[in-house]
Parts: sequence; C-alpha cells; structure tokens
Amino acid sequence: MLSCKFCWQTTDFMFSFRHYIESSLGCNNLDNWHSYRDALEGYCISNADEGVLIKKLALDSEDLFYKGVISLSEALAELSKGQTSWPVVKLYYSVFYFLRASLACKGFALVRNRSQYLLEIKTGEKPNKKSSKKYRNDHASVINIYKDIVGENDILQTNTIAGQSVYDWLMRLRHQINYNQRGFLDPDCNDFLREAVNSIANDTFSNLLDSYISDDLPLFCFDLDHACVAAPLKRAFLTKDDLIQSGIKEFSAEKTQTIKNILLNGVLEGSLVYDLIEI
Repeated sequence: MLSCKFCWQTTDFMFSFRHYIESSLGCNNLDNWHSYRDALEGYCISNADEGVLIKKLALDSEDLFYKGVISLSEALAELSKGQTSWPVVKLYYSVFYFLRASLACKGFALVRNRSQYLLEIKTGEKPNKKSSKKYRNDHASVINIYKDIVGENDILQTNTIAGQSVYDWLMRLRHQINYNQRGFLDPDCNDFLREAVNSIANDTFSNLLDSYISDDLPLFCFDLDHACVAAPLKRAFLTKDDLIQSGIKEFSAEKTQTIKNILLNGVLEGSLVYDLIEI
C-alpha cells in the first residue's frame, strides 16, 4: 500500500509519471519525443524504477481525480442553473478523468508516442503497444483499456445501456452534443436529461442526486432517463474508493473548499455529493 497525502497538486496532465519516463529515456525536449519511440518500446521497468513509478503515478491519480471532480461539480452546478448541453460534455469528461485515475491507482499507465502504450508498473514489464482501432484515440483507448483490465469487477460494466457499455454510451452523448447537433438546445434539453431538469424545476435536484449515489445495484446507472448524471456520480465514488485503497487518505483543505464552492451553486449543502471530498 502506498502512503501519501491526497494533496491535489496542480501539475500538468500525467506530468509526474510522464516526465520520469521521458527523462529515463534521455528525452529532455518534448519536440523530439517521437524520435524516442524505439527507446520507449525497449524500456523495461527495473526493480529500482518500480517504487519510484508507483509514487509518480499516485501523484498523477490525485490530479486526475481532482480534474474529474471539478468537471462533475461544474456540470451539476450548470445543470441547476438551466444549462443542459455543455454539462453533458463535462459529465463525460469527468468519467474520462476518473477512469484514468482508477487505472493509475491499479498500477497501469498510458504513454502516448504516436501509438498508445500501456505500461503495468511491475519489475520486468515493458510498454505494450495498443495498435488496433479499439485504441485509435485517447478517449476510446482509455475506455477500452479500462474495460480490458477491470472487466465486470467494475459494477458499471455488469450491464449496458441501449446495447452499449455505460462508458461508450456516455462518450456517444458527448459526440452528439459536440458534433451531431446543429446547436445547443438550452434551455430545452435532450430526453436523457429530462428527469434531472424536472427535478430542478421541482426543487428536488439534490434529493435525486442522493438517490443516484445511494443506489447500490445500481439501477439508475443503466436507465436511459437517469444514467447521464447517475453513472458519472457512481464512477466518481468508485474512483474515490480506488484512491483510498491506494493509500491516499487526506484531502487538501484548499482544493476541498474549491469543490464545495462550485457545488454550492447548485447542490444543497448536506447532499451526499459532498462526501466525494470528505473521508
């Protein structure tokens, strides 16, 4: 078990781990990173590197979780104010960050050098090139690698929505908002947000969110009318559990207050959502 504080440092995306790998391979200029592809493929984790890389990856998992919670909190606050399009994109991105954080907690890192590489942090392991269409871009590769590694040990992968995995379905909603719709629908909404919007109109939004979080089966996460909000919330708490299992025990007061300030714009204080940033 790794012992470290949940300090939520503001580093670049996967900076701590990535910087160590780049330096280990002799790359001190990112503009030249592509020329180190062969060196990356030949890299093998030494016994000395393993402990360092686990700690570096833990720092990155903290940053990724923070990005996810920020994205989720902003989406909930914006929904409560009548915005119904951009919050869908933020809900998806929160899940993207949470999956990256969970992979890091489990000792798996993703390294991009033209192709996507998966590296399990164990002595003797080498980067595994992911070259099929399943891993064609960062978003698809994160989802598919997570599904490959975790499978049905993740409760959100024990059922589907409209024949798709929860994560693929959420990514499709993001594509719909970003690319398929001619414009934003605000103040109207897509059908998959109707229940959330109705609860806001009835001043029961925080109660609905608490129902999602308390749903251990979880039925809401596979329901077309609820999953857009319910699934990211459930994923957030699952990733929080992963961080705690990795030995991360403390939350920065400054970052915790930042999240609270965002949530207070739309979620009643005392809601279970605030448990995301409390231990």
